[in-house]
Amino acid sequence: MKYIMLRAIVGGKPLLLPIIFPNHLVHEDVAIHMKMNLLRNHSWPSTVNSAGFINSLGVCSGKSESLKCDSSPEDTNIIKTYDYTQGLC
Repeated sequence: MKYIMLRAIVGGKPLLLPIIFPNHLVHEDVAIHMKMNLLRNHSWPSTVNSAGFINSLGVCSGKSESLKCDSSPEDTNIIKTYDYTQGLC
């Protein structure tokens, strides 16, 4: 699986939004569409914070060639604890 981590501004506060998707899709395409939808539907400006791959244990690694962006060591913990932290930075 692949993932991107978007950083959005929601109510004046930074929020990390993990997006996990199948390997058949391209990081850049998913990032463009998600950023457009967040801005259009919620008025949340966003940028790509990190991107890479996530394995079946939820461990993030690697990088996105299309976005020229690496995974971050914090991404695994952010995704695993998202139910509790809701992506607050």
